Amino acid sequence: MRFSIQMIGLAFVLLIGIFVGIDSAEKNIQKMQGVEGAPRAVQLSSKGNKLELNVLGQVVQTKKIDTIKVEKVQKTIAKSENVLSNIGNAIGSNMRYYSRMMLGSVFSWDE
Repeated sequence: MRFSIQMIGLAFVLLIGIFVGIDSAEKNIQKMQGVEGAPRAVQLSSKGNKLELNVLGQVVQTKKIDTIKVEKVQKTIAKSENVLSNIGNAIGSNMRYYSRMMLGSVFSWDE
């Protein structure tokens, strides 16, 4: 069981890596050819209430999007981003304070 989960996880990571590699290679090829903005291999766009995924020229559309659910998810993400940014800011300010305190004590013996 554990082995199969590891193999599935590895396959998933490799698949994501392949898509990221194709995308970055395509961006660089377009830069070299001077045709930036041309259609890409994997492209996501929204048209009205539907999402459209274009993968290597084949278009896949989703069903209509429920705007109420989208707004709930956006609010949840905004709340979590605020919490995470506040935690990051607190950690950064504490690190700055303690590093200044340590450096101040290290260099104070010179005076």
